[in-house]
Amino acid sequence: MFKTGLWVFAVLLLAACSASSLNLPPDTTTAAESEAVFCAMYLNAQKLTHNSSSPETNQISWGRHVSLARNLTRVAPRQVEGAVWDYLHAVEAQALQAEQFDWVAVEELPVSAQQILNHQLRGLQGGVNSLASFGRARC
Repeated sequence: MFKTGLWVFAVLLLAACSASSLNLPPDTTTAAESEAVFCAMYLNAQKLTHNSSSPETNQISWGRHVSLARNLTRVAPRQVEGAVWDYLHAVEAQALQAEQFDWVAVEELPVSAQQILNHQLRGLQGGVNSLASFGRARC
């Protein structure tokens, strides 16, 4: 149950987002601005299509999402606060899943493969859980 819930949450986070550059001046980004960026990403991800049955749609969505995350880290690598870093760690976790399992539904994964992946992602799972709480509370 927990694994499925974690998977569903991670998939929701990884929906397609706009790839436009974020205009956050690195010298002046505050925790409040970082939180605003996080909430924009979080809420946008909840609204958009995710992990559809179309591999092309998944690839396009994933590419846009990764572009947004990369732009964020380039613009304000030191000033982006913990909540946004948790979000980016969740992106990393999903990237590993997408790379290893090529967008298959979690129900279709062999139990042994899920166990291996969970072991690899153990350090990120706390961040994903924190992210869910933060998103519900702040956004």
